[in-house]
Formats: sequence, C-alpha cells, structure tokens
Amino acid sequence: MSVSVDAGLFVDHLKLLVRAWKEQQDDWGGASVLAIPYGKADPDAPYRKCGALHTWLFGYELSDSLIFITKEKFYFVGSKMKTSMLASAAEASSDFPVELVEYKRSDKEKTAASLAKLFAQVPSDGKVGMFVKETHSGPFAGLVTDALGDKPTTEITAPFSGLLAIKDSKELRSVSRAVYCTSAALKKHLLGKLETVIDEEQKISHRAIADFVETKVTQHPETISERLKDEALEMCYPPIIQSGGEYNLKPSASSNDSNLHFGTIVCSVGVRYRGYCSNVARTFFVDPSDDQKAAYSLLMEVHASCLEAMKIGEPLSSVYEAAIAAVKAKDESLVEKFVTSCGFGMGLEYKERNLNLNAKNKNTFQEGMVFNLSIGFRDLERKDAKDEKSKIYSILVADTVFITKAKGAAVQTTNTKDFTEVAYYLEEDKEEDVDLTADDSKLIEKMALHTARKDRVDLSKENDEERRKQHQRELEEKQLAEKKQLYSAKAKGAAKPVDPSRTKDIRAYKNPSDFPDVSSTDLIAVDAEREAVLLPIYGQLVPFHISTIKNATKDGERLRINFLYPSTAANIAKLNHQAVTDQTQCAFIREMTFHIPKASRLNSCVSAITQLKQAVRQKEQLSDRQASVKKQKKLQLLGHGQAPRLQRVFIRPNISGRKTVGNLEAHKNGLRFSPIKGQAAVDILYDNIRSCFFQPADNNSLLVVLHFHLHDEIMVGRKKALDIQYCVEVTELSTSLTQAKKRSNFGDADEIHEEEMEREKKRRLNGEFKKFVKKVENVAQQEIEFDIPYKELGFYGVPFKSFVFIQPTVNCLVQLTEQPFFVLSLQDIEICCLERVNARINLRQFDAKFVLKDYSKPVAGIDNIPVEHLDTLKEWLDSCNVKYYQHAKSLQWNAVMKAVTSDPHEFFEMGGWRAVLGEESDSEEEMDVDEDPDDDEFEVDEEEEDYDDDEEDSLEMESGDDSDDEDVSMAEEEEDSEGSAEDWDEMENRLAKEDKKKKLKRQKKGLDFDSDED
Repeated sequence: MSVSVDAGLFVDHLKLLVRAWKEQQDDWGGASVLAIPYGKADPDAPYRKCGALHTWLFGYELSDSLIFITKEKFYFVGSKMKTSMLASAAEASSDFPVELVEYKRSDKEKTAASLAKLFAQVPSDGKVGMFVKETHSGPFAGLVTDALGDKPTTEITAPFSGLLAIKDSKELRSVSRAVYCTSAALKKHLLGKLETVIDEEQKISHRAIADFVETKVTQHPETISERLKDEALEMCYPPIIQSGGEYNLKPSASSNDSNLHFGTIVCSVGVRYRGYCSNVARTFFVDPSDDQKAAYSLLMEVHASCLEAMKIGEPLSSVYEAAIAAVKAKDESLVEKFVTSCGFGMGLEYKERNLNLNAKNKNTFQEGMVFNLSIGFRDLERKDAKDEKSKIYSILVADTVFITKAKGAAVQTTNTKDFTEVAYYLEEDKEEDVDLTADDSKLIEKMALHTARKDRVDLSKENDEERRKQHQRELEEKQLAEKKQLYSAKAKGAAKPVDPSRTKDIRAYKNPSDFPDVSSTDLIAVDAEREAVLLPIYGQLVPFHISTIKNATKDGERLRINFLYPSTAANIAKLNHQAVTDQTQCAFIREMTFHIPKASRLNSCVSAITQLKQAVRQKEQLSDRQASVKKQKKLQLLGHGQAPRLQRVFIRPNISGRKTVGNLEAHKNGLRFSPIKGQAAVDILYDNIRSCFFQPADNNSLLVVLHFHLHDEIMVGRKKALDIQYCVEVTELSTSLTQAKKRSNFGDADEIHEEEMEREKKRRLNGEFKKFVKKVENVAQQEIEFDIPYKELGFYGVPFKSFVFIQPTVNCLVQLTEQPFFVLSLQDIEICCLERVNARINLRQFDAKFVLKDYSKPVAGIDNIPVEHLDTLKEWLDSCNVKYYQHAKSLQWNAVMKAVTSDPHEFFEMGGWRAVLGEESDSEEEMDVDEDPDDDEFEVDEEEEDYDDDEEDSLEMESGDDSDDEDVSMAEEEEDSEGSAEDWDEMENRLAKEDKKKKLKRQKKGLDFDSDED
C-alpha cells in the first residue's frame, strides 16, 4: 500500500514557514535561501531539528534527502519512493510552487549536478540558512556538503524553534493523544507493576521495571488502546524509576541497576505519538512520615502557584518566581532544595531549549504552547528513617500543560496527585494487634496496599416506595405548573414560552436552596429534573448544567468528566450558554477527575451522567427539528473501500414481497443499503435518525439487529417507513421449530455439535455487528449513538396483537424482534397510566397506557403485562422522570383526550391529570372506595363491546384479547363490593365461573391462547 503525505498539513505548515522567514528576515540571520539536509537516520539522536522539520511538514522523517527553499519555490531532493509520497502534496500547493527532484544512488554525477544547480541560486552576497550545529553522515550528505562548498551559512535554529513552539489544532490533538498514552502507561503498566512488586515483596531492579514498561508501550500498544499502531508510538526516553536514597531530578536521569526500595519511589514516563512528546512524573510513598506529607503538601501549593503564573503574555520566568515565592512563604529553608527549573516547552522535541521555565527566560507565554511543568525538592532528610536508604528522599511531580486562551494553563495528564492516592501504608495494621501470627501479619501486609485508599460513604438508601412516591409528587407539581404556564400563555394569545434548556443563559439553580437533598457533599449527585450534575469541590457541591459536559468516562477507579469549551468551531456550536459570547473574560473548565474506589458507585455515576446527557441531547435535537425541518440531503459517498461495510444483512420491512438481502455501508452523512439483486438502494441520513439500537442475539433471540427509528418517513420500495431494521438470522426462523422436534436423544453428539456451532455463529455475528456499530459512530463523528436494550429490565406485553418481549433503553421503550416494531421515546411521553391495578382483586396482568405530549396522536399502550413486573416498571419510569398514575379500571382514552383537547387551559387549571386519574395512595383499597364520581364518564361501560380494529389508529396499542370483558367483570366486582362483602370462597367460585365464560368468548372469536391463563 502506497504512503502519501497529508497535503493539507504540508501546505499549511509550508505557508507558515515561508511567511515567518520573509517577515522576520533579521531573526533568520538574513538567509537568502534555506537548505536543510537529512543524512542517515541516527537512532541515538532522536531529537534533531531536521527531523522535527520533516515531521512538521510531512508527518514522517525522510532520511537521505534535502529541503531547499527559495523565496519563490520549494525543492525536495530524495529517492523515487520519497518523491512519490510528496506528489499529491506538491500538486495541492498552488500558492507556493513545489518541485520534486529525484535522487538516484546509482547516478551520483547527475545528483551532484542537480544539487549544484540548486545552490547556484544563492546570491553572491547571500547566506544559506541551515541548522549549522547538526552533522550528517552518509553518501547523500557528502554530496550536499560538496554542493554547498564555501558559501556562507547562518544559524536558523532559534527562529525555527519559535515557529514550532506554537502548535495548531492538529498538533495539539497529537499531543493530547500522546498525553493519553503517557497517563495510561503510568497507570496501567508502571503503577500496576510497582504495586505487584511491593505486594509480593519481589526483588527487581529499577532498570528491569523500566524495560517492562517500555516493552509494553512500544511492542504492545494495544494494551493502551486498540486503535494505536506500532509505528505511531514510541518512548520519549526510557522510563525513569528511582528509589533508595539515590535521586536525580534532571531530565537526563536514567534508571540504574539497583533493586527497588520500598520507601520513596520517583517515576517518570514520556510517550511520543506521531513525533509529538508528552511527560508525566509522580512520587509514590510507602509508609510516609508526617514531614514527607508536609513537604508533598507544600509542593502541591507550589504546583498551583505555577499554573496560576502561566498566563498568556507573561514572561516564562514568572513561573519560577511564583514557585520560589510559594516555597519561601511556608519554609524558606527548602528554597535551596527546590529544582533549578520548573520545566520546559515540549513538542516535536522533548525539550525545547528556548522555552525553559527558569529564572532568566524572558520569552512570553503564547496560546498553543505546550509545557512540561516539572517541580520538586531534592535530597530531603527523613527524621524517623528506619533504614539507611530511607534517610534521603526527593519528590518530583510533572505534568503536560497546554496554554489556552480561555483557561490559561490547562493540565492534560489525568494521573492523580492526591496524597491519599500516592501513599501506601504497610505498617498501619501490624501495629494494631501484636498477637497476630507471622502468616497473618504477612497477609495483612499484602492486603494493606489495596485497602489504603478508603472508600467514601455512599448515599443512604431510603425506602424505595416512599422515595418513589415523593419523587412522583414532585414531578406532578412541576408538570402541572409548566402546563398551566404553557396554556395560560396560549389562552392569552402569547407566544409559546421558550424551553429553559435552550436559553442562552443556562442556569440550573437560581439559588443554593434549590439544590437537591443529598447525604454527603463529598459525593457526585445527578439531578435529572434540573438537568444538572453536582460535583464535590473542596467540600462543596458545585452544579454544572449537563449541556456544558461533553462526556463522562471511567478509567480504572477514576471518573473523568470532560467539558465543552470554545476551542474549536464545533465546540462553540455545541455550547449554548452566554459565556461563549465573551470568551476572553471567561474561564472554561476542560476536565475534572474524581477517584471513586467503589466500582458500583463509579458505574452508577457514569451511567447517570451518560443517560442524562443523551436524554437532554435528544430533547434538544427534537426541539431543533420541530423549529426547522431540514430537507433530505444527498448521500455523500466515501471512496471505494473506505466505507465500513456489513455484508449479507436483510432489511425489514422488505423492499419487495420476499426477504431482501444486501450490504449496509456507512458514508459521510448517512447509511446506504444496497440489495444484491439490483433493487433500488435505501439511504438513511444521520440527521434523520432519531434513535438507533443495537440488539445482539442471545438465548431468547435468533436475530442480530440494527434498528433505526427516524424523524421523517422514507420510502422503502413502494411503502413509507418510520422504523427500518437491518438484521441477520443466527438460525433460520422458519425452520428452527421443526428442527427442535427432530432432536430426540438428549446428549446426542450431533445435537451438541449443532448447538456449539450455533453459539459460535452467535458470538461471531454479535462481534461483527458491534465492530460495525463503532465504525459507524466514528464515521458519523458522534452524530448518532447506538443504544443497547436493557434485557434485565424487560417484560412481556401486548403492544399490538402479539405477546412480545419489550425492553427499555436509555431513551426509549422498544420491541425490535417482531413486526410491527414498537418504539416509544421517553421524550414523547407526558404521563403513564397503569390500569387494572387493584390490591383487592388479585389480577395476574395489568395495562400501561402512555399519553403523549402531542395530543393529536393517539394514546399508546401495552396490555396484559404480568403483574410481577409492576414494581420494576414503576421504578424504571420514576428513574426516567416519567409521571405515572395507578387506576383500578380501564379508561376510555378517546373520551379522556377529547376532554383534554377541547380546553387544555381549563383542564390543567382544574388539576390536570390528578383530577382524572387521582394520586397514587398508600392503599389501593382507598382508591377503589374514594374514586371521584366524575371519572365514571371515562370508565369503560359494562355493555360496551370490544373496539373495532379498523377504527383504531395503528399507533394505539391493542392486545387482541377480551380486555373489555375483563373490564366488565371488574366493574361488576366493584358494584358487588359496595353492596355486600363476599368471603374468599364465594369470590374464588365466582371468578372461576367468569374465567370459563371469558375463555368461551375468546374461543368463539378465535383469539384463545393455548393456555388456561389470561
């Protein structure tokens, strides 16, 4: 496969280079031309200016080549393969001509003549700008030296370094990825190895640990991320591990052959991604003393002072001055122990020497610079040392820092610096009980490393039912107030009030008294009602509206929350708060990291934030779409072989009468299904996808499904469709039952083999679909996100005429296996009514009716839900902030909705849904006795026949059974109960007779299930 240079990168950086050279002629030593040779690659010299220039321009280091630039033209001399790599970039550079000169090793005379022709363009009084201090070896370098001859040269290292110091967005992206790899290498490999060594009391040298980490990073990058390529990842330097009283805090330090000492351990790791460097350093303490804790605490204060001093326009020396001032303020004796420099600039070179953070550097901070902020104390003395190697210790902390316009200094490395996270206590437990045996003491010592980090107290659990009822009352009050405001404004002819979540000035709470009640201010809280996340900062809960949060991820025991900030046009488009309008005077938080040792608590936080984010995003997308409906755009196809493809899937609904098989591809702005038999393709644009789902095959499903629920209907063949599905059968649906009958002998070898093959096929297909889903999300640039149904929360019911398995997702309630599909978005639901819920009559099933916010649409419903799922459904509805009511009887929803739509303002002024459905009481018996007589007009009449299927809308849920007959018997039971109470025997006999009557009626209608149960 041919390799080519990124044309856009080359053109942009070439323009910057030529502009800087022309506009700052004096800084570039008055050079008339620039000549940068690159001889043989030297692995012992990874940081050379010529290599940095090549990576900056081409993305690669091209050895045995020459870059020659005049003020009118760019020349590149290299082998045929190297010039072919630059061919497309040369064509793209229309403003500044590029000429590629091929170098043939077999024809040195021709190459020498070409080089001489280039250097002949140097004026007689001109100078050649070069990296004079760099030396090159190899035959080609010799030819360049000969062509240069005695022409005067000038050093251009300083101005070129200044040009590289300011990174553009693409460069910062590469540095960010390098930072991610560095942080992961320290956490996953280095820290994990140290804990194992200490835990098992291994004897291992510093160099061996460093080699282990380097091998993991360079030879097994997939352990950091599956997307990394071997050639893209390398170490900035071999990892540095120091302990046992011998410490060197300079960047040139190295790991020695001494064994690791379980005292103070200083670790440094630096990883390069596509040539760009990053760095992190941490100090770990085993059984630290109070003076070590005090010294580390002081260093953290110094770290904060340094970050505060790193402001755009301020001199680099201000950082060191701020650090010294912070040390003097606490302990002046430690000034001489402080490092001589607070770090340096980083980029394509690990250490940019003109950007040292020392006391003398007067260069100023500029947006786009990247620094390694490295501070520490050298050779401190521990007063209570238990051995000779513990007497002397050093502390080093280093982070990769971006200089941004919005936030000033932004720390990129995510590794914690909290003392409780870097300190390990092995002696604490042994002193508590002197009677422990040697084996017990050793066991406690091993456990102490992992139990040193104390779990925080979780939120106290209230009674589920009481909590749910309280929350439901709050939802009802909030909903009633909003409806009154909405319809009051409409009644007066006023404009519809603006949705608070879309205003320019987002405010989750007007004052602290509106904060939700929480048991601890040290725990993260998610307030779904106010669409806010409350984060503990220095013992106080600080609210952040969910629209300011980009995402929440977990990394081991840490929760990382990334915020949106106006760094790019894309981010600014997503931000909708007023601070964006004045970015220069506002600070933006880029990310926060919290340590949560308890896995269940960590998963709960990530899930809650993600679900709230998705719910709010769908709400905003729906609002935007209703405001401005977009026309269908033309599908933008990716190049041949570039589009992710899922082969031999079939579409539902079918394009024609039979099953239609084809290939599904993901393109720039949508998906295309291309049937194999030549029918018309079906295109789905990403902006027309409202919800999408991935349902893997399991023990209860023979299909692997990708389902798309659309905003607007599209044509599939000759029919319109709002729900489109692409799936693969694990086993033929039409033959699976007959094959099951043929299986006669339990444990038969053929049967076992067939089942194993089926399980393997299921795993393979699930894996293929999952990979395709990830690729689609990447191609769509997170414009869509697939939901996976929660099988454990699923229940059976009848949404149309079949008894099917229905499952909740993050944003919907779905049934994706049988047609017609059932997809009900939570954003569309106003209230849910759980009908036929009565404690006095032990019914086995109940119904769920969903009133939609759009009153023009019919009420949706799911009938005949087994009563054992009642609490689960109520809990899920409550967690999704859906108000639900319980009612003992079935209602005539056509009459109810007619009453609501006739005068919504009066309806909600009279109490809204509470007036019709009542409030869930503590006892269902109260509900039966104290029902409002005005509700009778909405209840199903005893003599009313079943609804005619043709008169029902396709969206109105029908069970296909005799639910009306059950309602009749329920009404009779109510009347009987009001007259004279029955004993249990009489009631059972009466119900048994009614069951027989109902079964006979179902048999006459041909609707009887093959079961004696309703």
